Amino acid sequence: MLEEIPVEQPWKMVFIDGHVHIHPRFTTASVLDAAADNVAREAAGMGVTAHTEVLGVLMLAETSEAHWFASLRERLDSDHPQQDIPGWTLRKTGDSPPGVLATRDGAPALMFVPGQQVGSRERLEVLLLNTETRLPDGLDVDDILARGQAADALIVLPWGVGKWLGRRGRLVERLIVDHATNAALLLGDNGGRPVWWGEPAPFRLARKQGLRVLRGSDPLDLPGEENRIGSFGVRVDTDIPRSTPVTALHTLLRDPNTPWAMFGNLQQNSRFVRNQFGLQRKRLARSSGP
Repeated sequence: MLEEIPVEQPWKMVFIDGHVHIHPRFTTASVLDAAADNVAREAAGMGVTAHTEVLGVLMLAETSEAHWFASLRERLDSDHPQQDIPGWTLRKTGDSPPGVLATRDGAPALMFVPGQQVGSRERLEVLLLNTETRLPDGLDVDDILARGQAADALIVLPWGVGKWLGRRGRLVERLIVDHATNAALLLGDNGGRPVWWGEPAPFRLARKQGLRVLRGSDPLDLPGEENRIGSFGVRVDTDIPRSTPVTALHTLLRDPNTPWAMFGNLQQNSRFVRNQFGLQRKRLARSSGP
């Protein structure tokens, strides 16, 4: 009699952080621990304590200088892939190209998905998610969108402090109207927006045009910011197969009929002001350096 091979059940609740940076000051262990705690807390708030049913997705938006995800995958092919990440097990997913799945007893599974943040000639940021395509900074934004679509990337125009004002704000509105039928284009909100900052007007325009807003933590290169990863995003309650989760996620996020809910809170005003001062100090230190 043949022994039955158990079939792994799909994840049923997926928390997606749609804008993740892994800055050099962050360690892999601290990122994983913080993200797992944040996702577990959100799941518990929904009454779900069975971590085996929960998946946290960390969609990377690496700058042109960052190659953390490629280094992580190379590490999985080395003799010591788990070094410096106690308690966690990492492996590639079955997708092509694969993501990286991280698991730990008693915690939700986490999945890293590759992607890039590109700076356009017009000084807009564009996220190309779920792709290993690498574009140089400085291209026209329309060119970036066209190349991202050709690469089958999920394309996000992310909000940022002062980045959608004046001429750039009008450009974002033009892109929303021009790409209203493009299911691959989303706008991006982030957990660094302070609670006093009302909803940006392009979000309202996007909804009128049938485009959606993906949310993500967008951690800054400041001490303690890794603790926000996995704390702000969108939740999808659906079956995600463990065999090819990246592929399934890509299909879901491109489908305008996929229902999702928001999770996480905007940043408290005091922390927002503190972070802005921290960024300013970093800029001054760079400008006055040798």
